[in-house]
Amino acid sequence: MKTKSLTLVESVAALTIIGLFMGTMLIFIYKAAIAGKETALHIELRNIRSTINLHKIVKGSYPKDLRELIHARYKPTGSNEIYFSEKFLDTVGRDTQGYPVDPFGNKFYYDPQEGVVFSTSKGYQQW
Repeated sequence: MKTKSLTLVESVAALTIIGLFMGTMLIFIYKAAIAGKETALHIELRNIRSTINLHKIVKGSYPKDLRELIHARYKPTGSNEIYFSEKFLDTVGRDTQGYPVDPFGNKFYYDPQEGVVFSTSKGYQQW
């Protein structure tokens, strides 16, 4: 009795189709990961900019650096209550020196005179 088995050509064709499918899926996964990081970057920039503006309102000046926003505590004038009991800015990623980093792993650029912050990741500097 003969057993049915795949020929070499059929096996190569099947593996080629599977390989093409996997390659296509990897491209979609990569694009989805980049889109997720871009969304996270938009959110982080909005949060940092809002925090810088709130610091200016509460303290009367922009923070010296972004680490100050992470470790600062704020009290309203004439009160002993702390509005933000822990971190004023809680960021997901930080480098070894304690500076916040964007979702791509790069430091944010911050100008303390103007209160301007943006990403240093290539292609995202104008966000």
